[in-house]
Amino acid sequence: LLKERKMGRTMAVVNVHLQGHPRESQTRVKQLQSTLAELCRKFNHQALVVTGDFNCELRASACGSYLAFGAVVPGVVEWGFEVADELMLIPGHGYSLSSVDELTSAPGNGNAGDAGNAGDSVDPSDVNPADVQSFTFCAHPGRPVDGLDQLWYSPSALRVVAQRALFGTDQERLDILRMGLPNYANPSDHIPIGAVFNWVVPAGSTDGSTDGSTDLPDLAAAASAAQGGPAATGQAGGGRGAEDAALNGGSGGGGGGG
Repeated sequence: LLKERKMGRTMAVVNVHLQGHPRESQTRVKQLQSTLAELCRKFNHQALVVTGDFNCELRASACGSYLAFGAVVPGVVEWGFEVADELMLIPGHGYSLSSVDELTSAPGNGNAGDAGNAGDSVDPSDVNPADVQSFTFCAHPGRPVDGLDQLWYSPSALRVVAQRALFGTDQERLDILRMGLPNYANPSDHIPIGAVFNWVVPAGSTDGSTDGSTDLPDLAAAASAAQGGPAATGQAGGGRGAEDAALNGGSGGGGGGG
């Protein structure tokens, strides 16, 4: 937890490394559900960031559905397989979250990942590097994965000021696609992601302050109410005086339990 000294607002940061097996989508969602439920139950906070190595794609996964819609919706296909109906019974998290990652689909239709390299691979000779502009994982030449590393935030309290560029230069991107990771620019098989946030300015405020009061609602109480459970009973926070919070999510290494 990061607590702002001036206003007393608290931001919760959840950094994950979810289960790595491609067929363990239910485990990954349950890891998110239990973590967010514990956060909601124990700590008051006005903002939330969830980031890390999800071991599943942003735009085609049960975890993406769970965070975006509050629960897993029907018809989700992950690593080439439709997820089981049981995932729709996992309790919702009660938060309203958005992703900062604007990533394009990589060749291979999302069927290659660090979690056992599930699905069909892409022949490097068939990959046109100019067509693969965004990816965060590429352990093997010509096999980039779209959105394996993700960054979610609560738009009711935070606004995105800037995003970290995935590549220093276009040549760096081309070299990764040709030779894979790690390489000279990235000591991991994952590319680090990041964003800079600022607090949402309250309605009626011209300078972002309200005489030192906590001007944003408690997300734990709102999430708990949405779930029909008890609100957090206490608040904890670490010291932080900056108005902006720069949060970097990026995980090294291959798949595994978070």
